[in-house]
Amino acid sequence: MLHFAQIYTGQPFTGTQVERELIMIMLTNSQGSVGLEEALCDVLKLKQTVSKHGFDAIDEKTGVRYELKPSMRSTPKATYNDLTPKKINELNECKNVVVFETHFQGRMIFLAKVNGKHVAILLQEKFIARQKSIKASKNENKGTRHSHAISLNEIVERFGKKSVDVVYYFPSDNFHKPTKKLLGLNAEINNL
Repeated sequence: MLHFAQIYTGQPFTGTQVERELIMIMLTNSQGSVGLEEALCDVLKLKQTVSKHGFDAIDEKTGVRYELKPSMRSTPKATYNDLTPKKINELNECKNVVVFETHFQGRMIFLAKVNGKHVAILLQEKFIARQKSIKASKNENKGTRHSHAISLNEIVERFGKKSVDVVYYFPSDNFHKPTKKLLGLNAEINNL
């Protein structure tokens, strides 16, 4: 985990070339977040939850639950697959935080925290709109499984810039310019 975190957070790397190559495979894999959630838990000092469903981590001191959304996209987004009312209720029922993370070539360039209740409001609206769309098509079997993405920009536009706690920002041309502008990102931030 030490070597993974070194590459991920831009620290000097002390491992072997083989370790570097294996870590880079994990950090540049678009099919999953193997190692990334563990690294995020380490960076944020959280305990990773190993259950398949539910929140990804918990702050053992406060009891706050965390949903971790690492991404290689330039625009920070949280995608929820097979969204159900149960998942939306989970985000509303307890104190929780959604973490938006962006990394490029294995290096974390952005990390922000958002109240999970803000995400739940947007997901609920998208879920209801999708249900209405299915009913309007008069094909009840059409698209019953669906995913929704919430962009960080949607949160800022709806709830304001102060609703986003930017914890880390490493200036990069690979980060979404409109998001930089919305959040006023113009210098490095490191509140880890």
